Amino acid sequence: MKIDHKLIPSYKCDIIVPIYNTSDELLTRCLSSIAMQVNLKDLHVIIVDDCSDKIDSSNIVNSFKNVMDIDYIKLEENVGAGKARNIGYERGKNEYVLFCDSDDSYFSAFSIEKLLIPFKENRDTLLTMCAFLEQLEGINFKRHQYNLTWIFSKIYRRSFLDKWNIRFPEARNNEDVAFNLLVWACINDINKIKYCDDIVYMWHNNQESITRSADGEYKKTGMVDFVKSYIWTIREKIKRNINDTDFSKQQNMNCIMMLYWYYVMMSNTADDSLMKKYNNMCYEFYCYIISNLTEFVNADNFKQSYLQSIHKCGDIASHYVPLKSIYDWLFAFEQYRKNKERR
Repeated sequence: MKIDHKLIPSYKCDIIVPIYNTSDELLTRCLSSIAMQVNLKDLHVIIVDDCSDKIDSSNIVNSFKNVMDIDYIKLEENVGAGKARNIGYERGKNEYVLFCDSDDSYFSAFSIEKLLIPFKENRDTLLTMCAFLEQLEGINFKRHQYNLTWIFSKIYRRSFLDKWNIRFPEARNNEDVAFNLLVWACINDINKIKYCDDIVYMWHNNQESITRSADGEYKKTGMVDFVKSYIWTIREKIKRNINDTDFSKQQNMNCIMMLYWYYVMMSNTADDSLMKKYNNMCYEFYCYIISNLTEFVNADNFKQSYLQSIHKCGDIASHYVPLKSIYDWLFAFEQYRKNKERR
């Protein structure tokens, strides 16, 4: 994308970076990618050290103080990435907020500028998101476009987050997923989300991170954590008395489909106790959204959305089963719910 510098806003941003025993090499790469941004004078970096017990990152952070506006917060106890980000957020002061992982980096010197442009072009914009690259192995990369799950490669408007009191849940895993799901629910208007096709962020392959761990334990339990994220989001949505629009209902429907896809994939890998736990949590989620689900579960747009989602999933679509099986799965939940009410 060719940048028109007249459109580039000089809006100030907070960049929140939680760290926990991040190596000097990785943290330096991350901060260097921020330091090279062409609008560096408008950036305020907040490092939140989640009580690292193996590495002292203060020297690395201090080495960048002559280059950019950077704060370092060292927590006295380990609280997890979600709460650490919340602490960093409260220290911030600027209208535009970014979250960056300490083992990742921005793609180019224009990354943050590109994310800011839609806010200048449209005052109603609440969130911007761009493409990012995921490093697989070695020099192999995968491009992600229009990803709604992760918090990086996005800019959030602070006044919007404060209006709805949107913060991260204090969970150890998938807190970023829950955060974004609540963001979508509160925005309730897809036109206030702006997209950019340009790559702005690099998700590097760090085998020591939780999601990349070699033992595979996260992969077995991660889907259960995803369900927890959805349930947390629905509860928070109910607390805020958010009125469902067509956009919000579509999100609920997509959640149901995603939960079922996870169920299919887990059925080949998880043990019986984990599957039972997963199904119990899915049932709880189903009960929360049944009032929204019943009015369109049999509608043509449900089938159309399902098929479109399958098409977008590409190589993993082979793991999914026909639409009728989702109805069977949901029907079992509904029969179980009615039987419980009769008791």
